[in-house]
Order: sequence, then C-alpha cells, then structure tokens
Amino acid sequence: MDRNPGELESGRLREIQNVTTPPPGRHPATPIPPLSRKYFGLWAAIIFFLSVIPIPEPLFKEIKFSDLGYHAAFYFPLAAFLVWAYPERSALWRGLAAAAVALAFGFMIELIQALLPWRQFSLVDASANLVGGALGGSFALLFPRFHLLRLRNDS
Repeated sequence: MDRNPGELESGRLREIQNVTTPPPGRHPATPIPPLSRKYFGLWAAIIFFLSVIPIPEPLFKEIKFSDLGYHAAFYFPLAAFLVWAYPERSALWRGLAAAAVALAFGFMIELIQALLPWRQFSLVDASANLVGGALGGSFALLFPRFHLLRLRNDS
C-alpha cells in the first residue's frame, strides 16, 4: 500500500491532463465560457423584461429606427453569447443552436405578448428575431475571439 512520491505525482499529472484535454476533434475551451453563459442569461432576461412591459406608443414615433431593427439588434448579441458560451461544440452545432434559440425564444415571447392587453402577437417580429439571431450567431462564428478583446488605453 505504500507508494512513493513519484507515483503520486505522475498519477495526479495524468488526472489533470485527462480533465483539461479536450475530446478528439474539438477545440480547447477558452477560459471565458462561464462568463459568456452568464451574459447570455442576463441578456435573455433583459429581452424578456423589455418584451412584456408596457411601452408608450410615442416612444417609437420619436426614434427613427424600425421596430424590426430593434428586434434584430436585441437578438444579435443573444445568439453571439450563446455561440461564444460553448466553444467546445462544433461550429455547425453552435450555429444551429443560435438560430433555434433565437426562433424559439422569440416565438415564446410573442405568444406571451398575445396574452398581454398592451402587447400583440406578430410573426413578423418573430422573423426579425430569427434574422438577428442568425446574424449574431454568424458573427460569433466568424469572430470566435471577439468577446475576449479588451479595450486598451494607449495614452
């Protein structure tokens, strides 16, 4: 039962290597995914909150931007955070997941809005959500390290 210290160290080294080595065919995970997952959850909560609160009509008349543009702009980062949150998955899986989540989440919110007297159901809005999600997912796949950039003060 007595082991020498060299065996213990080599056994512990193998344990560490097994934990940190990514599965074959996968890219190693960046150290940020848990943060991206939190951002995804926070952004989804923000979208949900803004989608169910009553918004006065004159607000949209004063701002010169299409309602569909708002939908796409809000679902763009949602999909990007989802893609960045799972770097260990394949690009195809992450791209499809981003589009599917944008579609499902957007459609669920539209169904909830149908039940609210101050909101209304719109398939066009759900489609804009999907477009924003597809664009955000595509952006995140094209720029996989974008979320790791840090702003530097060069002065």
